[in-house]
Parts: sequence; C-alpha cells; structure tokens
Amino acid sequence: HGSRVTTLHVVPSSTLGYLLTGVGVGVGSVAPVVTAPDDLLALEAEQWKQLLLAAGLDADRVSCEVIFGEPGRAIVEATTRLSADMIVMGRSGAGKIRRARMGSVTREVLRGATCPVLVIVEGGGE
Repeated sequence: HGSRVTTLHVVPSSTLGYLLTGVGVGVGSVAPVVTAPDDLLALEAEQWKQLLLAAGLDADRVSCEVIFGEPGRAIVEATTRLSADMIVMGRSGAGKIRRARMGSVTREVLRGATCPVLVIVEGGGE
C-alpha cells in the first residue's frame, strides 16, 4: 500500500549505565576496544532493518531507530514525531492470566497513543 515502516526499539534508560561501564569491551586484545553506545545502537538499528528487508519490505520505505528512554513514553512520543498512522507492537505472554493483564509498556502506549494500536501477543501453549 505504499506505507512507510519505522521500527523503534527503546532501550530503557537504566541500561545506559550498564553500557557505559563496558558492555562493548573487546576481550583478548592488547588494548581494550570499547564500542561506543551510539555504535551499538546503530548496529542494532541495522539488524532490525535487515530483518524487515528479509521480510520483503522495500528498502526505501523502511527506517529503524534505536533510542534510550522510558519505553511507553518514548513510543508515544515517536508516534507523534513520525506522524504515525498505526502502532504495531509485540508483547510476550502465555496463559489466560498473563493475557488478561497487559504489561506496563503496552498499557502506557494504549492510553497515550493518538492512533490505532495493534498488540501482537506471543503466546505459550495452553
């Protein structure tokens, strides 16, 4: 339908401190090789893009963002910034009880979104 697709992966702010303490430190080299958080985010964005391209989406209609923030709020803010027509988000869960309860991020997006939200639930065997 000529739609644009933007994937948005929000890395919780609490993870930033962990990354800055050396998650990307190469082991076994003479001098440690530290990968900057921005490089890690760019690499992850590229991996998401390759996944979408492998699914058959047009390269000129796909963009990917990986950002730090509070996930629910960041998704709602990105929806406004990108003038999105729809949010499609996944959530894992199994069983009747877990399905009946939405996660906090999903709840925040459903409450704050100004466009339709499609939540895909990855279920376990029942």
